[in-house]
Amino acid sequence: MAKLQTCTSISPPRIMGGPQADGSELWLSCKLGSQIACVVDGLEALITACPLLNKLCLIDMFDFGGLKSDKYYAAPGVICKLFRILYHLPSIKKIVLGGQAFKVWTYGELPIQLPCTYQLKHFHATVNFKDMQEMFAIVSLCRSCPLLVTLELEARFVMQANHETPVEKFWNSQQSFDCLFSQLKNLEITGVSSILELPFLKFVLANAPVLETAYIGFDYRLKTELDITREMIKFRRLSPAAEIKILKRKFRNASSMWA
Repeated sequence: MAKLQTCTSISPPRIMGGPQADGSELWLSCKLGSQIACVVDGLEALITACPLLNKLCLIDMFDFGGLKSDKYYAAPGVICKLFRILYHLPSIKKIVLGGQAFKVWTYGELPIQLPCTYQLKHFHATVNFKDMQEMFAIVSLCRSCPLLVTLELEARFVMQANHETPVEKFWNSQQSFDCLFSQLKNLEITGVSSILELPFLKFVLANAPVLETAYIGFDYRLKTELDITREMIKFRRLSPAAEIKILKRKFRNASSMWA
């Protein structure tokens, strides 16, 4: 198992155990205030050189001004890093993308032919539910992972005018994706701060035939939860066993997601 904390550089892939690292985990975490010097292509090479990797956790890897951002490499026609990497991880079972990782990894084009990641059962990411590109990426990811059991999404707080956004229109116009979430049993959405972040929950409830529990956690800045709760209970549920449970406002720290 390879774990790097308070990183100042990324070593060549072979130092980390090489491409045949059996049953390995990769956990990259950078604490606030660290001096980060990371070559983006080196990080991708490190991950893709380990096809037997089964757990990948990136926390606060892209939250620093001195770190190169993939958005400057998202030339027209270039597939986003999330799916470029998934093509090389057929054994991956759990992915945690904390902080800005999911946002950075979805810069670029989404692939027409998606990779099939049959082993991925658990996915966690911090996302902007009002960002069309990120929501398209979530849909594509779920199509790529037909056996996904647990999906955990933490809302990234973004100021938004109080009117219908393009991403809401997208969700509201969708028909059933033929049981897109066919094996999903556990959904967790934390950091919910407005009704504008509910369309994704509505979509999952309507397309998850075996869903057991949808956990919802509100943002600590939210003054009242009543309007959002009233709206949620109206949503149609494809699974007769699906239950919505409200979590306490204090959500899990990213460092505790690794299990």
